[in-house]
Amino acid sequence: MKRTLLLASLALPLTFAACGGSAPSDPLDAGAVALQDGDHAAALTSFIAAMDGAEKGTEDWKVAAVGRYQAMAHTSPKAASTEFIAVAGDEASGLGEKDYSKVLGELYNSKAYVDALSVADAGKKRWPDSEKMTIYIEKLKEKAKESGDAALGNALEGMGYLGGD
Repeated sequence: MKRTLLLASLALPLTFAACGGSAPSDPLDAGAVALQDGDHAAALTSFIAAMDGAEKGTEDWKVAAVGRYQAMAHTSPKAASTEFIAVAGDEASGLGEKDYSKVLGELYNSKAYVDALSVADAGKKRWPDSEKMTIYIEKLKEKAKESGDAALGNALEGMGYLGGD
């Protein structure tokens, strides 16, 4: 019994050492690691590969799609919002309110406020009673007021979210 425990305790660190330090081979895992590390270009490449290898609407495809647009929020935010809205608008994609929140949250965090508003507006139109979309729109209204961001203010007004306050 003691020998088995000793061998197991010695083998465990070797197993971790062998697993550590190498990049994940699965594109979904590689994309998640790259996104977490802030390597948005590598994340985008991995998530595109993962989407190409999965059937549209499956869980893997949805995770890859959301990751793709989260990475794009940092590399090309306008394209991220435009493409996400088009892809997510297709019912076959299976993308839902939570996915909209993830992408618009990443756009917001990357300071792409007008693009975040575009996603929030599309989400609000799809789910008119969405508390998440309402919260983000309110955050964007506050951001426009405190920062004086004219483009954001104009976008909010053009979409009907400003005026009458």
